[in-house]
Amino acid sequence: MIEIDDSDVLRSFWALEDDMPMVCAVGVRSALEDAKAEAYVGAPRRSGQLAAGITDPVVTLTSRGADGSIESTAKHSLFVSEGTKAHRIQARRRNALRWEGANGEHYATSVSHPGTRPNDFWRNAERVAAESLEVEVDKQVTLACNKL
Repeated sequence: MIEIDDSDVLRSFWALEDDMPMVCAVGVRSALEDAKAEAYVGAPRRSGQLAAGITDPVVTLTSRGADGSIESTAKHSLFVSEGTKAHRIQARRRNALRWEGANGEHYATSVSHPGTRPNDFWRNAERVAAESLEVEVDKQVTLACNKL
């Protein structure tokens, strides 16, 4: 005869509950690593600073699981991801702005910048993270349940 009482079920549940923060942390870290790879590939490469500034995941255990994040430390990251409206650029450190164009060098004290379109590289990385998190947490929960 096999008997299972509620204390056996509760003991198993508590053992699983104790493992949950680490299960979540592994899932969050894995999802953020995938998101970082996607953001790195999708980031514009004009100077390379944006992609180079994407941080490694920071994962923190909480009482109910784990939190984590990645970011870009490049100062222009928000302007790239959100885009900019048309605006004036004024010479500040020198008397004039200088740039190379199709017809040679150009100088001006100010110019009208047309703005930039948003680049969705973060949104794509976020989508990858959500998909990866679901798969990874499911895998980690299965592994934790198999240990019971």
